[in-house]
Amino acid sequence: MTDATTNLKQLKDFVAIFVENSRLREYHNMEPSLLIDIETADLSHERVRDELIGLVIYCLSLANAAGIDLSSAIREKVVEILKGTQ
Repeated sequence: MTDATTNLKQLKDFVAIFVENSRLREYHNMEPSLLIDIETADLSHERVRDELIGLVIYCLSLANAAGIDLSSAIREKVVEILKGTQ
């Protein structure tokens, strides 16, 4: 699985399977923003890759749970930013 050969849906599906079959399922009752805060608080230069991956997994899991189409949402947000309406 690489960025060049994996689309966002494949990655979201992969994360959904991972969450369903891992201890992360226990954390679904926690406030999603708290989980993201925990991951970002751990960011350090030495561990940035691992912490960033944890953050991406939580974000994709939250998008799955909330039914967010990330491609559309990101595109819409970028347009809002460019128009200065954020």
